[in-house]
Amino acid sequence: MASAAEPAPIAIGLMLCDQVIIDKDTNKPCLLGIFTGLAVEDFKESQRFSVFLTLTNGRGHVKLELICLRLDNGEPIYDQTYNTVFPDPLTLVNVNIRVRSIRFPVPGSYDFLIRANGELIAQRKIRVYSPHA
Repeated sequence: MASAAEPAPIAIGLMLCDQVIIDKDTNKPCLLGIFTGLAVEDFKESQRFSVFLTLTNGRGHVKLELICLRLDNGEPIYDQTYNTVFPDPLTLVNVNIRVRSIRFPVPGSYDFLIRANGELIAQRKIRVYSPHA
C-alpha cells in the first residue's frame, strides 16, 4: 500500500459508458456508449455500466474507491473498491470498474467520485432521467 506521504495518482480521464472492449491484438480499450445522461425506464431496477479511468503518477499498490452520490441530498447510493498496481510513476494505467448493480432511487443529478488511498482524484456528474417524462 502506498504511504500517506506519497502523492495520489493523477486521473487523466474518467468516463462512464455502456461497455469497455479490449482489442485482443493491440490491447487498446474501446469505450462503447459513452454517456453523461442515463435514461432509466424503471427506478426500481438495477443498472449496469462501466466506469473507465486512466491514471498516471501512481506508486505501487493503490486502493481506488468509486462512490456515487445523489446531488440533491448528498446521500451515497453506491460504493465499490478496486485495487490496482503501478509498476512505476510514468506508467499509464487504464482501469475498468464494472458497475454490476446500481439503483438510482429518483431522477436527478448524481456525482461519481474516484478516491485513491482516500484522496479525491476525479469526479463525473451525470443526469438520470425517465425517458417518458
